[in-house]
Amino acid sequence: IPQDMKVVGFDDLPISSYLPVPLTTVRQPVKDIAHEAFRTILTRLEDPDMPAKDVLLTAELVIRESCGTVANKTTTACKSTETHGLKSSDR
Repeated sequence: IPQDMKVVGFDDLPISSYLPVPLTTVRQPVKDIAHEAFRTILTRLEDPDMPAKDVLLTAELVIRESCGTVANKTTTACKSTETHGLKSSDR
């Protein structure tokens, strides 16, 4: 690695950057996930018949040496598009 194979992990654990070949990984927005889960529970309690909605939050691809690159780089992998029918001003 990375000459023979490219490897990507998930969750960007602290050890990822300290491995002999630093691991490229996807970083999840844990605080945003918790916040949206809590808001969803509250909204569902207020309106139990509310239809299900998809929630897409921003994730980041943290590029390290395990994918064949030498520089650390972070890019956005997915942007938020809809939040349970709530307006962006409600966030």
